[in-house]
Amino acid sequence: MGPPLLRRRPGARPRPRGDRADAGPGAFAGRLPRAPGRPRGGEPRDPDAPRGRRRRSSRGARGRGAPPGVREGRLRLRLEAAVRVVYVVETLQLSGGVKDIVEQAEGLLRRGHDVSIVTREARHPWIEVRVPVTVVPAFDETTIPEADVHVATWFPTVVPTVRARKARKVFHFSQGYEALYPNTFHRLDEIEEAYQQPIPKLLLSSNLAAQFGGRFPGRLHVLGPAIKVGLYAPPDPDRTARRDPPTVFVVGPFGFSIKGVDVALKAVRALREEGRPIRLLRASQLPLTEEETALCPADRYAFEASVAEMARSYQESDLLIHGSYPEEGLGLPPFEAMASGTPVVMTAIPSLDLLPADSVSRARPGDWEGLAREAARLLDDPALWAERRKRGLEVVREFDLERALDRLEAVLFSEEPA
Repeated sequence: MGPPLLRRRPGARPRPRGDRADAGPGAFAGRLPRAPGRPRGGEPRDPDAPRGRRRRSSRGARGRGAPPGVREGRLRLRLEAAVRVVYVVETLQLSGGVKDIVEQAEGLLRRGHDVSIVTREARHPWIEVRVPVTVVPAFDETTIPEADVHVATWFPTVVPTVRARKARKVFHFSQGYEALYPNTFHRLDEIEEAYQQPIPKLLLSSNLAAQFGGRFPGRLHVLGPAIKVGLYAPPDPDRTARRDPPTVFVVGPFGFSIKGVDVALKAVRALREEGRPIRLLRASQLPLTEEETALCPADRYAFEASVAEMARSYQESDLLIHGSYPEEGLGLPPFEAMASGTPVVMTAIPSLDLLPADSVSRARPGDWEGLAREAARLLDDPALWAERRKRGLEVVREFDLERALDRLEAVLFSEEPA
């Protein structure tokens, strides 16, 4: 069934027999989640570089400043070894979902856990992966390594991970319900089998919880979006005026219907037809097609852009137009744009209802004319543009990766074994 959930570091004093780490489902009860925004023992010079095991904090940090419960939790953490977590990922090819998984894994590694990824396709020139990656020909009990916690991701990874029985805890991390995606309609039976596994599910949005509740077994845990706010921070946060001519950014693969890229491009075309000198910046994991160029030609097209290149593109833009349909699990571009100080015009979809009405502009799904109208309002009103930029930078702090990691740790290490 897998190794015990916690192991002592070499030389650590054993605890009394009545407080054994593997005594039951409450084994992680002492692993207190970090308070939002509070660093663990100081940040490394490179905030994105994992530190491995936690360093012991100074004497002052261990003592007077922390409440008794927190001090006890820290002492237990110092006595226990890192928890081994393995993410089972179909591919590391470019996508927002893979980026989210990699950042989760690296975040847990920075917090002192032993984290790795096992995958069937490890090509990832677009992102630096700072956790160990193992490439396997297939997922089964011979290729999925033992761990304390397994996190299955895209639906083809779920059943093999459960059947491998190589960890005491197995979770299904769902970033969107694949049965709604046109490109997976031919695999509905596989998707159903994956979601019917009686294991807890980690979800990116409450919209998914509403879809799954009462339909699929296993507890549902909403983690919410997670953004490395510092990565996208604009070099000029106090700027209050857009550039002239304005740059509009549209992100996502053209032709993947639920992304609504064609809707966003029609909005840009309408703005141009009204006489506005719009500079269009596009980014996609797919090559540029003649069909897209005929619809609305881009001034610059970023194919398979790296994470760092994407951050710069957001910072160079004056507006993001995001045209997703309700089937989208959770689109990250609006959050990344807000973190960059770029105002957002987007379609009103359930998974993005958590963004306050005064932080973004919305139009109905599929309504390119509405998107164009809202975009024109922002571009033509300097005060409104400046207010949206300021408000976006404020709101997005609530979705910082560290806060999501607090929630993730609390779930992974307190959930009863599946």
